[in-house]
Amino acid sequence: MTNKLLVHGALFVTFAACSGAQTTPQQSNAGKSPAGLPDYQVIEGCVQRSGVEYTLAGKDGVLHHLSGGNLKQYVGHEVQLSGKPSIKTIDTSQPGAASTAREVPIFVVKSVKDTGSTCQSVH
Repeated sequence: MTNKLLVHGALFVTFAACSGAQTTPQQSNAGKSPAGLPDYQVIEGCVQRSGVEYTLAGKDGVLHHLSGGNLKQYVGHEVQLSGKPSIKTIDTSQPGAASTAREVPIFVVKSVKDTGSTCQSVH
């Protein structure tokens, strides 16, 4: 009877240890394309900068938030960007307060081609 209890106890401990080891850590959406969007795109427009954030005023009328790439030298220039759409989570929640986390679509820049034109001012 004692041997049976030891075997069952050992099996229980082994099962508990294995099931606990199978938990997966939470992963952010950084670097993943949102569902339904292609992995690779080319977009064109004017590179702008506000503070530390770069955007592209696209020829398609969309303001694209940019990530990656060395864009400083292209501010005020018409460019063609190659890369992929993704999502960035921004959380400005204060400790103890309700969550203010939100997901923002971004474009992860892989390459930049300067078209040689400066941006037209918008009136």
